[in-house]
Amino acid sequence: MNIQEKIRAMVKHIQDKTDEEIEKIYLDAQDRSEEIKENYIDQAERRFNGIVLLAKNEADRNLRKQTARSELEAGKMITDARVDILKSAMAGIKERAENMISTGRYPIVFEQIVLEALETLDEKNAVVKTNREDREVIKTVLKSVKKKLKNTAVILSGENADIKGGIIAESEDGRFKVLNTIAEKIEENREKIAVELFDRLDKIIKTS
Repeated sequence: MNIQEKIRAMVKHIQDKTDEEIEKIYLDAQDRSEEIKENYIDQAERRFNGIVLLAKNEADRNLRKQTARSELEAGKMITDARVDILKSAMAGIKERAENMISTGRYPIVFEQIVLEALETLDEKNAVVKTNREDREVIKTVLKSVKKKLKNTAVILSGENADIKGGIIAESEDGRFKVLNTIAEKIEENREKIAVELFDRLDKIIKTS
């Protein structure tokens, strides 16, 4: 083989090797490109999923806040409504009770009020006061009360009390006092009235 042929052979070998290297570099670059692309897609998906998750968590938080706020507002509305209902019911009960003063049942109720007041006072000597309108009723009632409370000496005060539908029972020295009126009795039973009232309302709501 002469020199020219050797040179051509060398040139061809170099070209072949170069082509192989180029092909290798190209394939390598292509693999790298695919890898970069996959990594980019993977990162993009992770970032997207992260954004979605953050948005969902934020939406859940807002929903919980809104739900809690709505429940709080609903609870307040129910509480306010119950307060108004009870207030209206108590006013109605007091009005009906006070209207009873002008009925024939009043002396019976009044006697019970006097007895309770004197038993609570628990004094051997007691003074009772009432308003001007009830003075005649109490004079009649005291006759029966004195028979039932034989160990208690009861005196009707000449002083009129600024009360309605009841009495003030005092110890003889004025140190101890018991106020017992129809309005006081109703207030004492406010909680019981409220329980019964709302129990009935709940039953009505459930059956409607």
